[in-house]
Amino acid sequence: MRGAFPGFIPKTDQERVQNLSDDLQKWEDEELTFEVSEKLDGSSMTVYVFQDDEGVCSRNLNLRESAKNSLWTVCRREQLIEKLRQTGRNLALQGELIGEGIQGNPYKVKGQEFHLFDIFDIDRGDYLLPQERLTLAKKLGICHVPTMLLLDIKLDTESLLKRAEGKSQLNANTEREGLVFKCNQDTSVSFKVISNKFLLKGGN
Repeated sequence: MRGAFPGFIPKTDQERVQNLSDDLQKWEDEELTFEVSEKLDGSSMTVYVFQDDEGVCSRNLNLRESAKNSLWTVCRREQLIEKLRQTGRNLALQGELIGEGIQGNPYKVKGQEFHLFDIFDIDRGDYLLPQERLTLAKKLGICHVPTMLLLDIKLDTESLLKRAEGKSQLNANTEREGLVFKCNQDTSVSFKVISNKFLLKGGN
């Protein structure tokens, strides 16, 4: 390792829906809308550019570059740092590394792949809203986690747990881990819904 996870970037984590009963009702009353994405079963990965510094991190560590380190290997192959430099901004890409050697490779991916789910603006100290993230990811050619359009979303725990169940968009034979909901209007509002079917099959 190179050191601890950078203090100027939040670690990736989402609150479970079961802990948000009161908030769900509040957000429903406020008529907030949400981006819905598939929660992938992999390994957390962060790539950042901050002034003259740049790095690749696991969930808890800033990693020293090595040809044997799979996170750095994928970062270099996908030219993620170079793509961040193109923006002229201090940003951190956060996503999931999936594939061979990771969580049993449930998606049957050949090799390893990075799938983006967040972009943190280091200077602003805040995440990009979903539409800005999706637009920038497309412009830079960075693979994004699968998103979906769910109509008539009712923000109550039971309904959301049922919605979370289903097959992965990456492999129709694989039970998806769950869904992540991120508010289109407020970056502080987000949560995850883990599929009970996924848990019963021995998932995390």
